[in-house]
Amino acid sequence: MSKSNPKSVTYQKVYDVILEYFNGDKSKALAWYMAVNPALGGISPYEMIKKGRGAKLMKYLRSALAGNFP
Repeated sequence: MSKSNPKSVTYQKVYDVILEYFNGDKSKALAWYMAVNPALGGISPYEMIKKGRGAKLMKYLRSALAGNFP
């Protein structure tokens, strides 16, 4: 069994949640994933994960999916 990179799993997990938010629209999900976002401190979701803030991003996304916009 091969070990997976924890960051790549996190990237995929976050992307899957974003994809759910955009009802499966891959182009919208990818655009949001890579775009600078003022609500995320002026960085993209991708950059948040890269900087080790994936857990904070997941909390934000779960809140958005629940209809609560932080």
